[in-house]
Amino acid sequence: MKRIVSCVLICALLVLALGSCGKTKMRVDGMTFTFAYAEKSLDIVACSAQYADRFQKTEFTEYSLAAQDGKLTFTGASSTAEGTYEISKIGKDYVIYNVVIGEYSGVAALTEGSLLFTLGEYTVFFKN
Repeated sequence: MKRIVSCVLICALLVLALGSCGKTKMRVDGMTFTFAYAEKSLDIVACSAQYADRFQKTEFTEYSLAAQDGKLTFTGASSTAEGTYEISKIGKDYVIYNVVIGEYSGVAALTEGSLLFTLGEYTVFFKN
């Protein structure tokens, strides 16, 4: 299962890296996303109930992410965190953002229906 997840991640990153230079109308502003799962060193460390059957030995948690005017808001059952984002690169089918959330800084990639964050040693997947 870890190999499948890592292969999907590598393919997604290659698609982003090799994408054409055309402009997309996609933007994260005004969108709300639902947490799917998080991984650290190719191990799934948390997932939403929707993915519970795939990742049975992980912590289950629910988060939503809202983005508006350069600000990110993560809302969970018992906590809220805020961050910032700015556009780094716009491609035909994706937008890359520089993000800062608390002590973590990294990048996020918006593709059709998905938002992928790489923050520190974590990769976090959200679905629209």
